[in-house]
Amino acid sequence: MDDRSYAYSTQSVEDYLPFTDLSVKRALDILPVDVRDNYAAAYAWFMEKSDTSGSRHLGGTIPGVTRDFKIAAQRGIHVPSRQDFAVSVTSSPTSRYAKADRPLIELPNGTWVFEYAAHRNNSGQVTDMRYNEGLLRCLRCGVPVGVFIGQGGGAYLRYLAFVEAYDERRDVFTLHGPITAMSDERFSSDMPKDVDVDRVRLATKSAQDEYRLAARMRAYKVSQITYKSKLLDAYGGRCAITGCDTASVLEPTHIIDYRGVRGYHVAHGLLLRSDVRLLFERSLIAINPKTHRLDIGRPLYGTPYEEYGDHEVWVPDTEGLSPSLAYLTAAYERFKRLEMLEAL
Repeated sequence: MDDRSYAYSTQSVEDYLPFTDLSVKRALDILPVDVRDNYAAAYAWFMEKSDTSGSRHLGGTIPGVTRDFKIAAQRGIHVPSRQDFAVSVTSSPTSRYAKADRPLIELPNGTWVFEYAAHRNNSGQVTDMRYNEGLLRCLRCGVPVGVFIGQGGGAYLRYLAFVEAYDERRDVFTLHGPITAMSDERFSSDMPKDVDVDRVRLATKSAQDEYRLAARMRAYKVSQITYKSKLLDAYGGRCAITGCDTASVLEPTHIIDYRGVRGYHVAHGLLLRSDVRLLFERSLIAINPKTHRLDIGRPLYGTPYEEYGDHEVWVPDTEGLSPSLAYLTAAYERFKRLEMLEAL
């Protein structure tokens, strides 16, 4: 078995901002003051144009920005001149990335995710991180990025989204949008909302921040323990895929793990053995929502996990406990999209 086939690096917003609610306001507060107005105008423009078709103003500017601040360029990932953060990405139906970038995957809360191929050099074989670094900075700092999706004839759908993950092995960014003026808690963190740690006032800011983080981590651990207990009961103490009944290696697994869509409902999760959970969360395996049988990703061919291919997954059939069809469908669609990338 080649461990490299599934042990690869993925950067996620959870690695950098695990208890932070993402918002445009928060992003603007951390951007350099001298460019804040330009990015603010760009974000407002993308939100105003959300889900509409039109120009991406290639070579021109939009209202409210300085003359040297362009919102798009010929390349797919655009970082404005002398800036650190990408302001837009473009998916064109005529580019070599077209098959990898489309379509959007709809999520149950009205948002979508978009698997966007990282920039490569002209041969298309080696990732060129010069252009990707601006998008990685958006991921690490919770800064949004505009999205242009080509419709042909020079028209593009326009959106604003957060960068939630970068899959190093597949060279794919996961964008989550759309951000609109009515986004509310669509991009909130996984912190339980009944813990109001902000009411605590301590002597120094550093001590206060340390207390808040500790309180949030305690609340998160309690919620995870409670969630695991519920799933153990629902699944009879067994892994849904392998049948393993050793409680210490069974873990609660969110079917879809994006900001604002996780929750702690039994129907939104699965009980899986720890190694299988890792594969599921990285979309290396997926459950067919129609048959409840397991699909195995290409990177696992030739490994012991391949034997679970087409294996019937056991899930509770009780109303309220059976996995959500909408969640399974979204996870399966993402798996199929990433499988297509493997075949390119």
